[in-house]
Amino acid sequence: DKEDTNNTESEETPKTEESTDSSESVVTGEIEVTVSVSSDWGAGASAEFKLTNHTGANFENGWTIQLTSNREIAQLWQGEVKSLGNNTYQISNPNWDMTWENGETITIGGALGEGSGVPTIGNVTVVN
Repeated sequence: DKEDTNNTESEETPKTEESTDSSESVVTGEIEVTVSVSSDWGAGASAEFKLTNHTGANFENGWTIQLTSNREIAQLWQGEVKSLGNNTYQISNPNWDMTWENGETITIGGALGEGSGVPTIGNVTVVN
């Protein structure tokens, strides 16, 4: 992003935390992902990811999904996140819970990076 260099006496308006209760669901392939944002302050946000397994398979030894998001997934508290670049992320099970049964919904809290609102999720695939 480029800043306006013509205005040398600009004041930065402080960002205030905005409480939101919005969510977006996407089903691509056999995984349903619902993301909700509980508070958004522009430089970041608290989010909740609900992942539902519709694959017909039970994952007993861990699982990983891959997806795209137009807003950075900065951190997850009940799972692992790895950025692959180009707005692509891998989300996997926490070390203490390796299973994900068919039909089960897993809820993972986390933090989003800079942006506004609920991220748009796409291209959801099961890696393993």
